[in-house]
This record gives sequence, C-alpha cells and structure tokens, in this order.
Amino acid sequence: MEIGPVPGRHEDREGLIRGMGPSARERIVAAMWEHLRQASSTEFTYADVAAWAGVTRQTVHANFASRADMFVAIADRARSELATPELFDAVYEAPSALEALDRLVDLHIAWMPAIRNLAVAIEFERWNDPEIEKHFEQRPQGRRSLMRHVVTRLRAEGLLRPEWTVETATDLATTLLTPTTTTELIDVRGWTVTELGTRLRDALRLLLVQTFSGEQSS
Repeated sequence: MEIGPVPGRHEDREGLIRGMGPSARERIVAAMWEHLRQASSTEFTYADVAAWAGVTRQTVHANFASRADMFVAIADRARSELATPELFDAVYEAPSALEALDRLVDLHIAWMPAIRNLAVAIEFERWNDPEIEKHFEQRPQGRRSLMRHVVTRLRAEGLLRPEWTVETATDLATTLLTPTTTTELIDVRGWTVTELGTRLRDALRLLLVQTFSGEQSS
C-alpha cells in the first residue's frame, strides 16, 4: 500500500522536512548572522551566503528576493538574540509616556552596543539603497516606529514640547539612537554603556519633554 504525503510536512529544496529541522530560510539567516555579527563590512554575494548556509544559490534567491530582505532578516536576528521580547513589551506596556521613553533607552543599550560595527555597516547600506531603507522603515519594531510610538504618547499625555510635531520630534530623537551615534560615543568618546544609557535618558527628556512651573523634565 502506498503511503501519501503526511499533511503539514513538506520537504524544502534542501531535503529537510519542515517540523523536523530548521527551514532553509532559518539556516540562511543563522549563517549570515554568524558570519556578519563581528564584521565591520556587509559586503557579500548570494554565492557567499549559499556557501555559509550549505544551500544552493537558488534556495537563497527563493527565500530572499533582495538584499533588502537579507538586511532586515539580519537586523531582526540580532534583536532576537540580544533583546528579549520583554524589553519590547516594556516600551508598549509602560504605564506612562515618560517610562516608555526610559524603557526604549533600555532596549537600545541592551543590543546596539554589542553589534555596533555590524549595525553601522547596515546603516551605511540603508543610506545608499532606498529599497533597503524602505524595508527598515516599515518594520513595526524598528527604531523609528518605536520612537514614534513613545512621542505620540508624550503628545497624548500633554508632555511633548509644543514646538515639536510628532514627526519632527521622532526625526531628531531617533538620530540619538542610531548605530553611528552609539559607535561615536562609545568608541571615540570613551563612554561606557552605563553612561550611554543614563545620558541618553537625560538628553531625550530635555529634548522632548516640556517642563511646567516648578517642575523638571527628569
């Protein structure tokens, strides 16, 4: 008697049965992360990625339509490795806008300093390729989306300085959390990660939060 295929178990192009091992995409992302996490450059070809992951170039192309898809996947893998879901939840579930702002800084320093060289290289790719930048801008847990969420809460709670719109405040505040800024302050200016976190919290409050008579933003 012939046995038909088991529902829900389909072989990918590399012969793995889904549910019994990592998918081809997962293997590719893991290989890229392993090879690029300590890198200061993001130069690679589809053939390089295929060799790292032990798959064919056709499989890489089937899973990643563009380099933009690859860079988003690497960034997401970095965050999943270094920033726990609880840190993201803390931003969205904070009881106040001010605490959400502090939790966003916590999230930033939990992962960005550790991979700043790779992050700077990815940032350079974003500057030079509008398609990559568009992919990053659309990520719900991207840096700008998180900052916009916090700034929107500040406005809703009557705390955002009146000279700012949500978009202009998001524009400027987000630049303080970029890989380039982080690298400059740690590697060039000699700040510790603890100092970076404390000073970012203070700077963002001074920048964004209006003060009232007899009160301080901190």
